[in-house]
Amino acid sequence: MGYTNYFKTKREFTPTEWNVITNMAKHVISVSNVTIRNGEGKEQPIINDDEIVLNGCAYLGEDHEGFALTRMPCYDFCKTNRKPYDDVCMAILQFVQMTHREDIDLSSDGDNEPFWRDPSLKLLAEASMHVIQNLEPIFMYNGVPK
Repeated sequence: MGYTNYFKTKREFTPTEWNVITNMAKHVISVSNVTIRNGEGKEQPIINDDEIVLNGCAYLGEDHEGFALTRMPCYDFCKTNRKPYDDVCMAILQFVQMTHREDIDLSSDGDNEPFWRDPSLKLLAEASMHVIQNLEPIFMYNGVPK
């Protein structure tokens, strides 16, 4: 059968919100030890103004079904069969849930296994630290916004 994650977004993300989501997705991919490819598992992942599409690497046998999260409202699922790219998908979905709690519903068919699994949370934390360490200061020392 296979392990599946389900997600439903309830509204369109604004361009600013989507920019934050896609940047975090790029950071999650960059700090993971997983080779991430596009939905077919063969070329670079797709991360643009409309969608995030990824899979594990087909050449390494780490692919299963493609994951696709869109800026527009959607109800979708991704059967990862718990292959390594599952943690990347979960980290991205967990970030969206943390930042837009009312706008996304998440579930999985993991036999009562906690949806917020430790490996994907560690991956999200590493990506978050990467983002935080590379932020420019928002305020100058005199308290006046830049």
